[in-house]
Amino acid sequence: GQLGARIVRILLDKKLVEDKQVQEIALAPPKEVRQVIVDMYKGGYIQLQEVPRTSERKPTESIYLWGVDMHKLHHTLMDVLYKATRNLRARLEMESRALNELGQSDPSYAKQHERLGFVQDRFNASIVQLDQFIMMFQSF
Repeated sequence: GQLGARIVRILLDKKLVEDKQVQEIALAPPKEVRQVIVDMYKGGYIQLQEVPRTSERKPTESIYLWGVDMHKLHHTLMDVLYKATRNLRARLEMESRALNELGQSDPSYAKQHERLGFVQDRFNASIVQLDQFIMMFQSF
């Protein structure tokens, strides 16, 4: 969302930042910022780097810095775009199969066929848009 984009811009600008600094710069509630950071970390969009304060490397005595690896971010975004395209194509195939199984003799066939035409148009438009995003990201 909007807060996630703001956080990524902060991390790109500052390189490595503590979560408290991100909260201050983002001007957003700490809980919300922390949740978005954790979600982006789980999704593979941002990275966490542990910087130990002592040689013992205790987790409680370490500083944790958030950052963005552009190569990994690019790879993750491409993966998401490819999966979305694959899912749309699979759903389109499933919708077509469901109509074929219904058969033309079924009384609801005409209505379902009309619905399928609308769904196909929407899915195909979405697939084209995703393909454009993929081309843009590949040249980036």
